[in-house]
Amino acid sequence: MAALSCFAAPAWGRGAAPATPPRMCHEPALARTQCLIQAALEDLAATYPNTGGGGIVEIKALSTLVYRISIAQEERVDLVTYEFEIEPDGRTRIVKRTEGVK
Repeated sequence: MAALSCFAAPAWGRGAAPATPPRMCHEPALARTQCLIQAALEDLAATYPNTGGGGIVEIKALSTLVYRISIAQEERVDLVTYEFEIEPDGRTRIVKRTEGVK
């Protein structure tokens, strides 16, 4: 695999569909948040190839349904952002996964 530039998005996940099936995430908010983060972590485990480095250094909610996971690598931090959709019945799925580098 080619080295990643600080200015280019990594190619490992570009265009890939999320690897995890929809799941049921319900209220209260804390339970829903835990469910969404777990779905993101499962997808990350199934799709992220750079398992060395320093591991996950941050999981941050950017909004109610968007979470960013930061993973320390040598001389960079990989950023994986997950956007979710929740149906009225509580069925939740990842609708977008974006990769970047800091």
